[in-house]
Amino acid sequence: MEHLYFHIPWCLKKCNYCSFYSKQDFDFEQYLELAKRELSQFPDFSPKTVYFGGGTPSLLSSAQLSKILDLLDLSNVLELTIECNPADVSLNYAKELREIGFNRVSLGIQSFLESELKLLGRRATLEQNFQSFAFLREAGFDNISCDLIYGLPNQKLDDLLISLSKMVELRPEHISTYLLSLDKNVPLYTQKNFIPCDEELENFYLEIRETLLKTGYQHYELSNFCLPEHESQHNLAYWHGKSYLGIGYGACSCYRKNGKLIRTDGFGGDEEITTEKEEAEFIFLNLRLTEGLDTKVFGEKFCADFGEKYSGILEKYREFFSISRERVSLKTEAYFVSDEILSEFIIYE
Repeated sequence: MEHLYFHIPWCLKKCNYCSFYSKQDFDFEQYLELAKRELSQFPDFSPKTVYFGGGTPSLLSSAQLSKILDLLDLSNVLELTIECNPADVSLNYAKELREIGFNRVSLGIQSFLESELKLLGRRATLEQNFQSFAFLREAGFDNISCDLIYGLPNQKLDDLLISLSKMVELRPEHISTYLLSLDKNVPLYTQKNFIPCDEELENFYLEIRETLLKTGYQHYELSNFCLPEHESQHNLAYWHGKSYLGIGYGACSCYRKNGKLIRTDGFGGDEEITTEKEEAEFIFLNLRLTEGLDTKVFGEKFCADFGEKYSGILEKYREFFSISRERVSLKTEAYFVSDEILSEFIIYE
């Protein structure tokens, strides 16, 4: 196991679209003790990637973050990421993050239109979106990821293109694009009927992809783009089915224990993952990568020939797959409808 996730379940307020676990009260000392206790079960753990997500990790001071990092053996860390709300990033805070070891920031931009930021319930203003990015650059960060949400209620293509053009002007090393998804328990759900139709959403997706490819970004995962050699190493571990440890309420873990694959739900519950479920998830996650699934790796891991075992699905959707001797991948025209296709591989239920 080489990957570690810290979930910081602290928000000053929830955004109007968010259904992630978070709360407004946060006891740091209690969290620190929890982290110590969970990490003590893995005494030789020396992660290659560490990711602070939330919630809002940037609500923690650099001193608090440093106390968490002091619990770790960071001698092998290649990528140390923290998610930041632009409203929390001052120049001093950005410099402190660099000083304590962070080398990557995921910045929750979401939009470059003030009206959309208000609709989403974001704390950050348009000015703070720009200013926080500038502060991170000035502090020396050369690996910044920015989030962009599309498919908002009443959103037009021109609205999306404004945000996309501003994003490209900033030139972050990584861009994550998310199609808005609304659970029934979030405030914005009441406007679900005003979300653009599927045809418009697909056009949005293709416009994002075309624009970013034209400006030098690589499309390496269905929702993620990067400049060369700036893929998210932490997220690649998820997509390649690697084991990982999650710390904190709301943080899942997945690792082998006594020969069995165990997943924790982030709230104290454990689930033993069957071989069938592990295989289905491996396929689903790997086929989200534009490079696709390595059939040799699949064969070594599951003792089966991928092409033979799933010949029926591959034949059913043959116009959507690129198949070579060593790889199976989705064609570009399948990206936006990938969930329907990939769900075919989930046969364990």
